[in-house]
Amino acid sequence: MRRQNSKSEEDDDDDTLLDGRRSRQETEEDDQDKCSPPSSSPLILFRTRFSDLSASLRRRTSCSDAEDEDDDDEDGNGLKKKEVTTAKQQRINTKIIVEIAKLNNELLAVVTNLRARQEESDHIHQLLIERAERAAQRIIFLQSRIASLEQELRENDDELQHLRICLKAIEIQLPPHPDKELQRCVAAVKHDYQTLRRKRASRPVVD
Repeated sequence: MRRQNSKSEEDDDDDTLLDGRRSRQETEEDDQDKCSPPSSSPLILFRTRFSDLSASLRRRTSCSDAEDEDDDDEDGNGLKKKEVTTAKQQRINTKIIVEIAKLNNELLAVVTNLRARQEESDHIHQLLIERAERAAQRIIFLQSRIASLEQELRENDDELQHLRICLKAIEIQLPPHPDKELQRCVAAVKHDYQTLRRKRASRPVVD
């Protein structure tokens, strides 16, 4: 649009200039017709018009070349700006790709670490389960053993009670003046029985 306006303005200027020159040429021709012989006026008129047309064509050519140069400069500037924008966008894209790759590596490291910790936690949990199972089995065994020992103690108590009764019966059946050896044996049995009773009395009671 700007080029068309400039061309139309140049055409108007050229037409105005040509009209002015033509009017001057006509005035000069009239003067020459009055002052010079009639045979030289057509040649002068032709030369003048030819020179005017040549000058007008040169001006138009120079203006057109200048406009073409301006257009070329504008196109060159546009291409340079486009190249600069493209290069900048490529740098930004490259930077984004580098950051994404870095973040991906960090995430992979975190995932690997979490997997290692999960495996370690599972291993520890499995060990705890195995130890708990062994402890439970040990507790069951110890409870059974304690019950068996308690049963043995009760049986021993019954035997001791029976021995005490038998000892009492022997003491009753002794003669008024027993033999010294028999008295010594009865005294030893009574001493052992009293010792067992004290030990049993000092034993803690198990619920």
